[in-house]
Amino acid sequence: MNLSKLLNQKGIGLVEVLVALLVVSLGLLALANFQGSLLKASGSNKARAEAIGIAQQELELIRYAATRSDDFLLVPTNPAAKTVLGTNALFTVTSVAEDPVANTIINVVVNVAWTDAAGDADNVTLMSEVGLQDIQKSAFATNDTAAAVAVPSPRQSASEDVRPASEQVGEDDVISPTETPLPATGTVEDGGSPSGLASSFNVTGNDGSIYNLEQIATDSRYYSAEFGDGVLAVYRCDAGGVDGGCIYIQNHFGGVSLSTSGTIYSANNTDNDLSGIRAVWSSSEVTACYIGPIAQTGSGNSAVYSMPYECVYAGNCSEDGDTCHPDVSPEQVTAQNVGPGGEFGNLGLIGLDGGNGGDQMCYLEDTPDWSNAQNVLNGNYNSGGGNFATNEAYLFPVTTRLYVTRQMMSNGLERSEGINRSYRNHNFLLVNRQNSPNAYKNCFNAVNASDETKLLYTLAPREIVRVNDSNVNTVVPTATFDGVMPAVTVISSLSGNRPRIYLPEVGSCYVKNNNLDYACAIPRNYIAPTFIGGSVSVPSPGIQSPSIPVNYVSCTTSYTVDAAGIPIIAEDDECTWSEDFN
Repeated sequence: MNLSKLLNQKGIGLVEVLVALLVVSLGLLALANFQGSLLKASGSNKARAEAIGIAQQELELIRYAATRSDDFLLVPTNPAAKTVLGTNALFTVTSVAEDPVANTIINVVVNVAWTDAAGDADNVTLMSEVGLQDIQKSAFATNDTAAAVAVPSPRQSASEDVRPASEQVGEDDVISPTETPLPATGTVEDGGSPSGLASSFNVTGNDGSIYNLEQIATDSRYYSAEFGDGVLAVYRCDAGGVDGGCIYIQNHFGGVSLSTSGTIYSANNTDNDLSGIRAVWSSSEVTACYIGPIAQTGSGNSAVYSMPYECVYAGNCSEDGDTCHPDVSPEQVTAQNVGPGGEFGNLGLIGLDGGNGGDQMCYLEDTPDWSNAQNVLNGNYNSGGGNFATNEAYLFPVTTRLYVTRQMMSNGLERSEGINRSYRNHNFLLVNRQNSPNAYKNCFNAVNASDETKLLYTLAPREIVRVNDSNVNTVVPTATFDGVMPAVTVISSLSGNRPRIYLPEVGSCYVKNNNLDYACAIPRNYIAPTFIGGSVSVPSPGIQSPSIPVNYVSCTTSYTVDAAGIPIIAEDDECTWSEDFN
């Protein structure tokens, strides 16, 4: 054996072995930690998905009860909490609902809470509006060529659909519960009105008569004509000129046709170009609303898509003949038994992606400075109990905007009536959705991106509420929303009992989790808001039967903005609500 060769050979020393072992060990520890994090996240996601399913099931039970008047009236307002043994955790289910006796549309909030594998508390909250739709009572007989039609109670006998999308009909077929001579389609010319269409067009009925259809407003895509007993035929016109297609969609019995319009925007939302989105009015066929052409500015992550919309509904002009269609009298409307104010309901969007990273709908309440802890919707935690700074029920995304008139009654309950008004500039904004308390930061960031976006994304609140101080619900002039973004949140301390507070048609007030304050979202340019709530008379259930309408209490206040940009109401300018209100 050659000794020199043996002496020249080199091997791995002990130090190198130890270093290699250390590197491998660190890698394995990191991998194990990563695997543990994955398992923990997977378990948390599974528990959250199961909790959402349980909450949705609870909501569906209430929606099912709303198909029968007797069952709907028995929906509990504050049922006892219940536990559900799930696959991934033990869940506690609580729910709160508005009084179904006083409202035909109620807000329902369902919360599902659990403790995860790490011992941390977690919860999800779903909120929905549920309206009574008594199938048995709303179905009515029609002629031989039409099927039975179910009319939800918020429609209040004010309108009915013609040529429903659920029916397989030809282009020239008319399916109308009320016998009508008017044809299925018509043609309108281009014109100089704000809508770009002519103000009227004619159709020839099957009775040989010529019917003149007039725009319900100069900027509207809807036209109407009276054809007998004060009933209005309503057409939707999507285009003018050669392509001037108008479709007969509804009959209105309230003597006046109204509408809400605005623009649907999609911004900071790379997966939604609005091609699959439609606006819908809750008590009408999904095809009743007008959807305009989609426009795009910018590209890539900076792309902004916009699409105009308009939805039509019927009012009630029986209390003021001057607001009726020229060929309709208040007496004819009264004979049709239309409910006060005509229709009320929800206007929202369908075709949204509800998954994480999908579509988040933004409202006025989502636009204030996120860092201010007093905001209506705020994901920061209080330092004490870990609860959200505001009522967490309102952290759950909603996809509709409620339109309703409230009437206070002498028994302390509120009555829902038709909205009886047209609205303009009621816009919707879609951004990327996150399934977390921080979701509304996306709305805030989109609206507050620049001075231009603050003016462009003018967003009305989640609920458009008129308040009625008499037993007369008249048609009122069209309201154009002119709120300046971003909104501000004013805190008003509670004094006395806790009535529901409104900022009619411009803002919204919610009770904070501390039960000591109202948090009210207001457009920035409304510096002297008028709050409405409670009753001027002490409710007296059982003394006055039947109950009668009474006036609300109103309180006009003003606020200043401090150095941090937080609106402050002076102590001597606070609103005080009656101790006797219950």
